[in-house]
Amino acid sequence: MKAYLMFKDKNFVLDDNGMYNSIVTLDDLEIESVLKYASDSDELIHNVLKKSLANPLLDLEEIKYRQEVLKDSLDNPEIVRDLYQICVDTLNKIKKYWFGSGSGSLSNTYVSALDHLSYFIEGLKSLREIADKHSNKFKSIGFINLFKDLKEELSNEYLAKVDALVKELNNRDDYLISATLGAHLNGINYTLRHVENEKKYKSSLFNRAPIYKVKEDDSVAKKDLENRKNLALVHAANALAIADNHLDGYFNMLMSELAFYVGNLNLAYELNLVHMPYSIPNVLEINSYDREWIELYDLALVSKKKREVTSNSNIAQDIHLHIITGANSGGKTTFLRSFGQATLMGQAGMLVPAKEFKFPIRSGIYTHFKKEEDKKIKSGKLDEELKRISEIIDHIDKYSLILFNESFSSTNEREGSEINNQIVDALISHSHEGFSVSHLYTFASKYFEDKNVEFLVAERKDDGTRSYRILKGLPEKTAYGLDLYNKVFG
Repeated sequence: MKAYLMFKDKNFVLDDNGMYNSIVTLDDLEIESVLKYASDSDELIHNVLKKSLANPLLDLEEIKYRQEVLKDSLDNPEIVRDLYQICVDTLNKIKKYWFGSGSGSLSNTYVSALDHLSYFIEGLKSLREIADKHSNKFKSIGFINLFKDLKEELSNEYLAKVDALVKELNNRDDYLISATLGAHLNGINYTLRHVENEKKYKSSLFNRAPIYKVKEDDSVAKKDLENRKNLALVHAANALAIADNHLDGYFNMLMSELAFYVGNLNLAYELNLVHMPYSIPNVLEINSYDREWIELYDLALVSKKKREVTSNSNIAQDIHLHIITGANSGGKTTFLRSFGQATLMGQAGMLVPAKEFKFPIRSGIYTHFKKEEDKKIKSGKLDEELKRISEIIDHIDKYSLILFNESFSSTNEREGSEINNQIVDALISHSHEGFSVSHLYTFASKYFEDKNVEFLVAERKDDGTRSYRILKGLPEKTAYGLDLYNKVFG
């Protein structure tokens, strides 16, 4: 059986490497706060979501497949949580059993595998019960196929046979073993026999062969019998171990894939508590430059404040470069972060922190944020910034998205603007898309007549206060730093 809730025709692998520089990108976008918000202290959910965000999907059909499963999850949250909990509980029983059981003889391994099988069968029955009761409520291909497999491969007849076999193997006080004589009268072909054949074998033996009983104090004979029993159990133990590994793999895979959707359910629950909108985004083909965001907000900020925060809305068509300027401490970085979060989450097949969000697939999502002074850096800040953007350019593919936050502001206006212009021009001319937060007026003013460039500005009210909204508007030559001075020093 396969889970196939994350992909239509392949498993979700948790230890895949992420896109280039994904650690830096996730850190700049404060994704860790989002993960804590969504995971609810569940380490697996945290890891699955982080892996998904570090590996954004590039195929539109794969994103839509995952979105359909997500829609089903949002429509049936308790059922999806129950499926996840069955997997968690089943595997926890196995872990506790391993912790409490000792290693040793083959017979112990045999008994352990039987106990594991009993736990797995119990879990499969619970999954099958949910499939029987609730499969008609789901519409996505992922869940339809999951429930179909559970019903077809775990039929009542099959489960009854497995139950009977496990009960038989678990409840026996002795073992019926047959063997044949080999060279030098050594026993070979030791075989564990089915209980249904026990009377036949015993009747045959009683008529043709003597019976020997081992005395309680005969340790040598007992050891010999134990060795012979192990020879008979080895094939059965191997078969049970294979079944154990297969079922363990299935439950772990199903649990991991369900964890992704439970994480999204956790997000939806938390956002409902603070009355913040969320949605499943509209994803466009990779060669598009159209975007729309309605009530987009910084999810990391919500996770910290646990209350409503400012949101932003905009519609942009065929825009290759978005330049965000305006007053200091006006919400520019927060907006850039919210945009990066929504793009990554949407491309991973997740909910996004917006009432509506339309965006094109991007081959990679990269951040180039201004860094605080690092004593470990031997060269200057400008050298460090140039090195970072050079490494990004070395790894990007066509149709990448680069988010610049106060890049190359460590030098003067003229030099910083010239560097920004050259880098941005090169990226845009090679089909990439950029969002740039900058206070460099000279850099921004070069694009005043470019129809494929959009200007956004952090709103500043007449009295100098900030609304933290990002609106359409041309850059100004001042960042209104005096407002902050007056606020601090009166």
